Formats: sequence, structure tokens, C-alpha cells
Amino acid sequence: MNWEEIKQKAETMMMDWDPDPDHAQQVCHLALMLYKELESLHQLSSLTSADLKPDQTLELAALLHDIGWTAPGNRGHHKKSQDRIMNTEIPGLSVLDKILVAQVARYHRKRHPDPMLHFQFAEMNHDEQMRVQWLAAILRIADGLDRSHTADVDHLNCDICSDDITINIYCSTGSSTAIYGANRKKMLLEKISDKAVIIRLSEFKVKKRKKK
Repeated sequence: MNWEEIKQKAETMMMDWDPDPDHAQQVCHLALMLYKELESLHQLSSLTSADLKPDQTLELAALLHDIGWTAPGNRGHHKKSQDRIMNTEIPGLSVLDKILVAQVARYHRKRHPDPMLHFQFAEMNHDEQMRVQWLAAILRIADGLDRSHTADVDHLNCDICSDDITINIYCSTGSSTAIYGANRKKMLLEKISDKAVIIRLSEFKVKKRKKK
């Protein structure tokens, strides 16, 4: 597996099919930070059934989560993103890893993963289902934090307690929209962690991250 080639292919797909690739890049930036902050809870690095590391699965899903917006048809764009990932040749990516990336992208909005309703999720083993649920929960929060598509959140960190997770966000502007967006998409993280999730604006502001 050549990770750099796989990531480059995903970035090409994003640029070709996502109408707002800057948003996807910002969501990816936030999702990877949140993944690291929550490592003590999800412990996904211990899961070894796939070739990709869990954070690599998350990175690809974040880059590709909105590519369904430009696909034809009346299905929700999250489902069309899943279809495009599954139907596109990504050299070096195993069948299992492609399914995991597609599932995480598919669950970035709408219904939670449910083995009683979704046969593809039901066919996964326990470790694979845990990976999809945790990564989709993280992706949802990251997507909500960039609800405005203006990359207002530059940094975040988490305080983890016995009953709750506080996500402290550092904003240059637009904090109310970021908090509102994340609050709308926090339920899956609350379910999988069994903790209340609190989104809070840090009193300190940081310099806005320059776009690459």
C-alpha cells in the first residue's frame, strides 16, 4: 500500500467532484485534530483488521464526504458520496478499506449506523462497526464546525471527564455558527462515547490558519 498515492487519488477526486474543496480540507483538518484529542476514548489504533490506520480512513472520508453533491440522481449527497467512492478505482486501496472509507463518508449526516436498517453496516464485524461509528461521529462534529464553509475554527482541544466531553474551539470569526453546527451533529458522538458533548468557545483567539 502506498499511502501518498492513495491520498493523492482522493484529493484528485475531491477537486474533480466536490463543489467546495476548501470546506473538505477544513473538515479534514478539524477531524484529524479531534481524532487525536479523543484517542484515549476511542482507542481505534488497537484495531488491526484493515490495512489503513484509522486516522487514514478518517482522512480519506473527510476529503471525500461531499463528492456526491455533483453526482446525478435524487438520493442524498451522503449516499452518492458513498457510491462514488465504491465505484471509483483507487489503486492500492483494499476492498475492505474502500468500504470503511465509503461508510464513514456516508454517515457524515442523517441516520446513525444501524445494523437493523443498513445491510452493508450489518455485514461488518464488531471492530469494523466500531471504527465506522467512531470515525463518522468525529467527521460529523468536524463538518458541523465548518457549517459556514468559511474555515472560522482554526484549532480545538478536548477536556474529557467521567460524564462529558468538552470540545473547546478557537475561532477567528463565526463562533456562533460553528457551535450551532457542531451541536446539531453531536448526537452520534454522545451515543458512541456514552458522554454528553459540550461545544465551547475558548476565551483565547488564535491567528487564522493560512490556506495552502
